[in-house]
Amino acid sequence: MNTSLKVSADTIGLIIVTFNPNLKVLKNSIEKFSENFKVVICDNNSENIKDINDLFRINSNVILLKHNENCGIAKAQNDAIKFIDKEYPRIDYFCFFDQDSYLEPSKIFFLCEKLDSLAKKKVAIIGPTQNVDSNQNIKMHAVRELISSGSVIQKNIFFDVGFFYEKLFIDFVDYEWCWRARKKGYKVFIEETTELHHQIGIDKNKKVIGRNIIPPFRLYYVFRNCICLIREKRILDKERKYWIIFLIKQIIFNSFFCPDRLTRINFMLHGIVDTKKCKE
Repeated sequence: MNTSLKVSADTIGLIIVTFNPNLKVLKNSIEKFSENFKVVICDNNSENIKDINDLFRINSNVILLKHNENCGIAKAQNDAIKFIDKEYPRIDYFCFFDQDSYLEPSKIFFLCEKLDSLAKKKVAIIGPTQNVDSNQNIKMHAVRELISSGSVIQKNIFFDVGFFYEKLFIDFVDYEWCWRARKKGYKVFIEETTELHHQIGIDKNKKVIGRNIIPPFRLYYVFRNCICLIREKRILDKERKYWIIFLIKQIIFNSFFCPDRLTRINFMLHGIVDTKKCKE
């Protein structure tokens, strides 16, 4: 593969957080990833941890870190980064994946090279598009935030911005990091010609009036974390109104249009009440 002098296979580390993963899907991804990169799996106390361990115990390019509880995606990613920094100091790029997401290795190299070429423009993170209908004529452009899956961050920039905010557990973890990076003068970029693939796929039945719906329990973290981030002023002031309106729309959408409405309302209310649990 053609890479810049700075970007090579041994300078890229892949981080995957697992929680009760589909073993076949995970195996497919890891086998392809590990042919090129060092892969660190950080498991959040999966019920099938023994099977996960058996899959990769003889693969020297795959390291499995095990938690004795589900500590959330932020801590799992942070622990993986600390491990890589200590054990593999030559690694200069962190690439993050969900347990069912995938990019061709050539695309990972491509994103790392793009990030390297944008260093003078203070680009902190670059990620693939999640939208199959995206406008690929745009190529790259700045965004307010992006999800971490498939994204690439250079190590020195990551440490300058800081570790992921562990008290969020899940939801808004990647967004909050992007906002913090932007506050420090960095930019967040999407590369529109690179599309992230989800091997399990999107369940088209989980849509209402054309919108994807999330499991009810996730609404707890959406509301708790978003309100916490607003109160702690981790969201940029000019964007606070957007997220307040976002929560109002979520209340309407989940209370009147989605299945399991009472369950959803209950999780939203508990999330609002428990905002004190993510205070520093």
